[in-house]
Amino acid sequence: GDDYVRMATSGQTLVFKGLEGNDTVYGASSSDLLDGGTGDDSFLQVFFGSRIVGGDGYDTVSIYAGQSQVVEDITIDLTSGGLVGENWTGIENVSGTLGQGNDTVVVPRLVSFLDGGGGTDSITLDYSGSDPELGGVSRIEFRLHANGGYSDQRENVYLASGEVRGFRIEGFENFDITGSAGDDYVRMATSGQTLVFKGLEGNDTVFGGGCDRVHCSVQWGPIRF
Repeated sequence: GDDYVRMATSGQTLVFKGLEGNDTVYGASSSDLLDGGTGDDSFLQVFFGSRIVGGDGYDTVSIYAGQSQVVEDITIDLTSGGLVGENWTGIENVSGTLGQGNDTVVVPRLVSFLDGGGGTDSITLDYSGSDPELGGVSRIEFRLHANGGYSDQRENVYLASGEVRGFRIEGFENFDITGSAGDDYVRMATSGQTLVFKGLEGNDTVFGGGCDRVHCSVQWGPIRF
């Protein structure tokens, strides 16, 4: 079934092995071993150092807020297994705030809040193709800001189903974005940021923020700069 596990005190160690069902599990320390099994599982308040096994389904990790003071450089690559050196596997989405180091994040389709924290941080996003959870993406509309502000603006991912996923990306200085097949809009809100944008079909509008590159694989209409 859909299990719910939460430790009452931080600093404890949790070993959780889920079966079927959409489980919700809260981390307790960097020594945790959390295995969601099958289903769409949510791992909340996760510490860097924990071992997370998402298994089948659409699984999400939310980083514990206290990790924002970590000074090490963190790499999260969901295309190659997860948090490099920290044993995340089978994770499709991540949210939360990273630490004070120079962090690197690779997420195929980010649809939740993510803050790079301090340091000089880089993020790679790809909204081409489709997946079982989100389906296809018809267009993206991003107004990217490095360090907060612009509270009335957010990033929007328009799904082929008609649903719109709105969220915020903050605290990153370097962006590498592959767009959708639709009419994408990407604007850097802070000068000094770096953008690499790879457009597909569609009439894309791109505003740079510094030393930028734009790649056009197929051009059915104009790209506006």
